[in-house]
Amino acid sequence: MNARNPEFGGRVLSLTADELGVVESYSIQKCNQGSDNGEIQVTFDLVAITNGEGDLSRRIVPSKRSLNVVYKLISRQGHWYVLDPPKPMVSRVKLTEALRDAATSMATVVQNPMASQAQKKQHVKYKQELEILQTLK
Repeated sequence: MNARNPEFGGRVLSLTADELGVVESYSIQKCNQGSDNGEIQVTFDLVAITNGEGDLSRRIVPSKRSLNVVYKLISRQGHWYVLDPPKPMVSRVKLTEALRDAATSMATVVQNPMASQAQKKQHVKYKQELEILQTLK
């Protein structure tokens, strides 16, 4: 975390470049809070992970397991921040909705004869990822 700009610390700038955990659900197990620090233990029901950089090289890999993550917190000037944030997690349902929206919006683009090969590949990739996510229910 940058002491001069704590709002920037731990921000995920590009979800397509970062590895993600895809979760079905989560539960908060423990929460300990001091005056300026704390810890929260969360159990995630992981169904997949993503890896690869960028949309076209990203892969969704099924990985069903329970995962315990401890978030270490610090309070500065009335705001709480996560120190050294772990791998980001995303809901399977929300990721499915986002990919469905992206594929739908690209469907008309790729029908245009002027559509690039990259656009066509991206559309196919979104549909493939949707199929994988739907098998994880």
